[in-house]
Amino acid sequence: GAMARIGREAADERFDLNAIRSRCRVDERATIDDAFVAMGFAFGDSFRVFERLHYNADEALGELRLASVADARDDAFLLHPSLLDGAVRASLGIGGIATGAATIRVPVRLGAIDLIGPLGDRAFAYVRRSQQAVSAGQDAYDIDVCDGDGRVRVRIRHLISQAAPQLALMARRAPAASATSVAHAKAMATAPVAVVAKVAIASALGSASASTPVEIATALLQRLLADATKLPPDQIDPNAPLENYGIDSIMIAT
Repeated sequence: GAMARIGREAADERFDLNAIRSRCRVDERATIDDAFVAMGFAFGDSFRVFERLHYNADEALGELRLASVADARDDAFLLHPSLLDGAVRASLGIGGIATGAATIRVPVRLGAIDLIGPLGDRAFAYVRRSQQAVSAGQDAYDIDVCDGDGRVRVRIRHLISQAAPQLALMARRAPAASATSVAHAKAMATAPVAVVAKVAIASALGSASASTPVEIATALLQRLLADATKLPPDQIDPNAPLENYGIDSIMIAT
């Protein structure tokens, strides 16, 4: 994808927010928050930015406000990360937030972001389905993030998302660490590096016959991905794109 800052020629583009609202149903903040929790999302206060979500079968309008607990001031950003996150999640609102959804849908690709002007602490994310062709199981969206007057401040084009069902299962079923696992982790934290490496390799490989450094590294990475997605290691294809498993660069970094 690409990011660009757009000049004055695009500064007057705007949408009639009241017209969009008039052809939509609406959900309030509590309903929206409950729906995201049901999907498997777990947000801190700074990312709970939805005030309302207007939607119909073809479009959605998310009313977003920067939380007062956000660490950074809104004027430190042209587009605050919390508002960007809310704008992307507004795409899940087309057709209505599905409180019974069995999967988390995650963004896996982005065409472009055009930065036109600052937003302040309030924004309106207007989402429509993109006409871009996508693979089976994927959806594409165009998003315009507007200020209170409907002026487009940020354009997001060709945002592609897909289901990551194992992430939903992981979020809902993550067990509390047992006393044994905690004790093991503490022991490994103070063990010599060679011992930790030996235990990790044995745990990752099990009865596998991998012996070369590449085979060992591949097996370890398969085990790490299996732990993150709750898939059996033998169902992890080391040659498949990570996005097939709902993994992106942000998740890896965190």
